[in-house]
Amino acid sequence: MSASTWRDYDAVLRMHLLPVFGPMRVDQVEPRHFSAWKEAALDRGMSPRSIVRCLITAGQVFTHAQRHHGLAQNPASGRLVPRPSLKWDRSRFNVLTAAQTRAIADAMPHEHGRAAVLISVWTGVRIGELVELRWRDVRWADQRLDVRRSYRQNGIKAPKSDHGRSVPMTPDLVALLDGLSKREYSTMVDDLVLVDRKGDRVNSFTLRRAFYAALDDAGLGHLREADPPLRWHDLRHTFASHAARVMRNLSDVQALLGHADLITTQRYTHYQPGARDAELLATAFAEPDPVEAAVDSRLTPTREFQTSQA
Repeated sequence: MSASTWRDYDAVLRMHLLPVFGPMRVDQVEPRHFSAWKEAALDRGMSPRSIVRCLITAGQVFTHAQRHHGLAQNPASGRLVPRPSLKWDRSRFNVLTAAQTRAIADAMPHEHGRAAVLISVWTGVRIGELVELRWRDVRWADQRLDVRRSYRQNGIKAPKSDHGRSVPMTPDLVALLDGLSKREYSTMVDDLVLVDRKGDRVNSFTLRRAFYAALDDAGLGHLREADPPLRWHDLRHTFASHAARVMRNLSDVQALLGHADLITTQRYTHYQPGARDAELLATAFAEPDPVEAAVDSRLTPTREFQTSQA
């Protein structure tokens, strides 16, 4: 087993399992305890994939106890604790309005949480990229934000698909970052942009948990009951959908998101398709502008066009 795999197991145990099951004797843990933990994790917004990873890790621990210490059953086995489904329609997601985004950001309990929500919506960065942003990535003169690294449990890596990128900073984002740069700590060039009140790296799990709690405080708790339910990653979907709506070249949106394949980006062109199609068709069938019509009349039509008009 590789060292990175051991680190991953250790992180799962320390962050997710030991705080709940650590005080219990091994032979006291029952399948109902893991079922309750699973439901609570889903309610907190933990992804099904992360939950499955935790349950698999726990299952391996109890399998070891069965083989070497005579434990009667494995209370975390897939037979006794069904895993949440990992299948979902990637074409379906939530897109927040500007007012909803502001309401959620204002309901976050700390300044770094509010900033995290707004930066995510205004730049489309993934959560691992967000918590690894450093002041050297902020190019004030060019008003660009460089996305070059992503923080994960097993260390700092390149962004997903190995696609580093640069995104423009809107005036609102410039003002937000300018305010953060004037705090009394963590403002050196190599310091993290997002830190908690102790100056430590913001934990992505804690950030998600605060985000889902903020939905209720913002009067948007019903979005967690929607189909599909609102997730933190929908902040990135929000950026992508609005960018696709206003930018003419979809490959530019692809570059901003760091997608390796344009097909991945194309799903955002289908957000609210009826409204967009109606707008485009209205333009296509509108009466021509008199100036444009005069210019068009000076152009020599093709023979095929002349024939079709006869």
